Amino acid sequence: MEAARQLVFEADINAIRRCNYIVAVLDGRTIDEGVAFEIGYGRALNKVCLGLKTDDRTLLPSGDNPMIIAGCKKIFANTIELVAWLRGGFLSARDAG
Repeated sequence: MEAARQLVFEADINAIRRCNYIVAVLDGRTIDEGVAFEIGYGRALNKVCLGLKTDDRTLLPSGDNPMIIAGCKKIFANTIELVAWLRGGFLSARDAG
């Protein structure tokens, strides 16, 4: 069991190191602990973190955790908005440089 956990962890870390963008699904009353880690780790590596929150559930009356919200460059309410934003030139401009 421990070996399997380590393999999953290493695969996740390596994928974050190789990527340019992280799309984090933020649905639910609280953010998944693994997603929170991935956002923080990605930000530490200067990756662009984008959030996708399609529901309005939150644990706190003030909304989601500020570390998650501030950790994302932008948060989208649906996949159509997310894809439209990415197609709006952000990917090509970032990848060209």
